[in-house]
Amino acid sequence: MAVKEQRVNFRVEVEIIPESARWSSTPRTERQSYDAANELAATTRRRLDGDECGTISVNSDLERTCEFCGRKWTEDSETYNGGCCNVDEDTEEAREAAAIVAKESV
Repeated sequence: MAVKEQRVNFRVEVEIIPESARWSSTPRTERQSYDAANELAATTRRRLDGDECGTISVNSDLERTCEFCGRKWTEDSETYNGGCCNVDEDTEEAREAAAIVAKESV
């Protein structure tokens, strides 16, 4: 028996263009992007016939970055990003020193 393929679950996905990629010098906040996506979803819902429109939902991706330098988070640790910047490295050294002190006092 041979495998059979067919396309199913057709959908339209619209990605909101970040303000920084357009003409504004100030990027949208997370909330502003969420509101813009919800407004687009509401407008689309109003324009479509109910028979053609299944579900319209607003989804997003979670991007993990260093709170100090903004670089992409690459490590499994929640508190140390492999020394991506001086502040990350310094705070890791401070955490390690505090752990040693705590262990010695036990």
